[in-house]
Amino acid sequence: MDSRPFPVLQRRAQSTKVLALCTKFDLIALVKPNGSLSLLRTMTFEEVLCKPSADLGGQVPSAIAFSPSGKVLAVGCQGGFLACVDMESGSVVPATALPDYLHKHPEEVTSI
Repeated sequence: MDSRPFPVLQRRAQSTKVLALCTKFDLIALVKPNGSLSLLRTMTFEEVLCKPSADLGGQVPSAIAFSPSGKVLAVGCQGGFLACVDMESGSVVPATALPDYLHKHPEEVTSI
């Protein structure tokens, strides 16, 4: 038996630079080394959703955060793309419906 804390997460999250924990549901979101966004169950680490960077404006996520309700995951990318992922449907909703000053970033999004 592995004596390290969270050995499954450590194996799954190797090289992961971005993680977000949901406080409402047993979910963890992380960005894989290939740039895809993955949603896992915290108890089993079963992958329940995976979004390739092509679904995120062709950009790699650099900042992610769950909404307080846990129903939406906000995603900010290296090229400035912003979107929300609906946790119930898995659909990606680009932030283009927002005013330009809220969704057009000339640089990497580093925090949400």
